[in-house]
Amino acid sequence: MRRTLVELMFLALGLGVAMTIASVAVWAVPGTGRAVWGVTYVVMIFDVLLQVRPIRRAWRLDHANRQAVDG
Repeated sequence: MRRTLVELMFLALGLGVAMTIASVAVWAVPGTGRAVWGVTYVVMIFDVLLQVRPIRRAWRLDHANRQAVDG
């Protein structure tokens, strides 16, 4: 379970960083909110899609490790 939680933490961190950068960009350049948030949402979707494989791999490793311990 530990590996899976680490991967989920990285996903949350990536989404948080994207939101922070977008917020600063909208604040710094008035009138660009719609464009900046549109790009940010696309980046966030890609972030989620790119994390699917590592999360699945971590879950499989955690599951295999748990079964090895349980016998």
